[in-house]
Amino acid sequence: MGRRRGEMPAIDGQVRRARHPSDAFCGDETSFIPFAVERILRGDFLEFSFARCSVGRSIAGAICNATRPGLERLVMKLVNHLSAIALGVSVVWLGVARAASPEKPVDVTAQGTFSYGPVSGFLQTPAGGEPGTSTLKRPSLHELGIDDALFYEADLRLRWHRLCLEGGAQFIDLSESGTLPHTFVSRGSTFTAGEYFSTDNQFDWYRVSAGWQLDLSRRLTLVPKVEFVLLDFSYALSTSSQAVSRSYAKGGVRLGFDTVYALSELFSLSLDGGVALPLSNTPQIYSGLGQLHLHPFPSRWRLKPEVLLGVGFQRIDYEDNQTLPNHVRGDFGPFVNAGLGVSF
Repeated sequence: MGRRRGEMPAIDGQVRRARHPSDAFCGDETSFIPFAVERILRGDFLEFSFARCSVGRSIAGAICNATRPGLERLVMKLVNHLSAIALGVSVVWLGVARAASPEKPVDVTAQGTFSYGPVSGFLQTPAGGEPGTSTLKRPSLHELGIDDALFYEADLRLRWHRLCLEGGAQFIDLSESGTLPHTFVSRGSTFTAGEYFSTDNQFDWYRVSAGWQLDLSRRLTLVPKVEFVLLDFSYALSTSSQAVSRSYAKGGVRLGFDTVYALSELFSLSLDGGVALPLSNTPQIYSGLGQLHLHPFPSRWRLKPEVLLGVGFQRIDYEDNQTLPNHVRGDFGPFVNAGLGVSF
């Protein structure tokens, strides 16, 4: 007995119909779309069409049965082309919908870094603003034996849709001991060259900022921001015969920006900068930091660690309004920066 077209040889007494490759995807939406797109891009409209799935064959069969047999090929071609057009429109629509859909609404990032590099500056600290109670721009950090600095920073960032909030702290300890190379006056006391000294100074500062994320391109984002800062300064200098100290906290305002450029799924570049508003009796803090971010795990992971490497600079300068003002300055950099972060 001869086999009909489309049937396979009998196995165990059963006759099986040969399956078209596209039949495996009928009813399986997950595999259907990639397979269909591949067929369309190859131009195999007649080899793959909705008409080869069960629903398409039923529709085509009904039309052919209701008309002359000679129209079968015409109907099949028509169904093939209509199916290809419908599928193409569906793929485009899905792509547009995905591109228009927002990212996850909330993103939290925590980072911890350390920085090391050269430092220069001075610690002019009078007594009550009285003239003669401090040598101008003395003592310098260099004459106190402080020529480099190792400092630490912690950041926490929250993005809610396009609103970006950030809090951070930087801890800068400049401590040293040795022999004074020059004589100077500080806090009304005279420190003589050749004396053994010990000094402990802090330029710690804290910041809170708010910004708005702008998507400049698919890879580039920019966040302009307003930042409120608090400088927590302390100064202590002692010898075997005398000791002086001073501390104060002063607030200020900065304008800044964060920008990120995605090189690939594995690497991205960021640039963070800020300048202080020139307001009287406020700390003037200027900074810039460029970093390379390494993302070792796939972006689809909910918890995304990162490795940070960068270079930067900053200046911390404060001067009050007294007759002989407190005037301290620290110029840091260029310094190297490294650390770890995690986003979730």
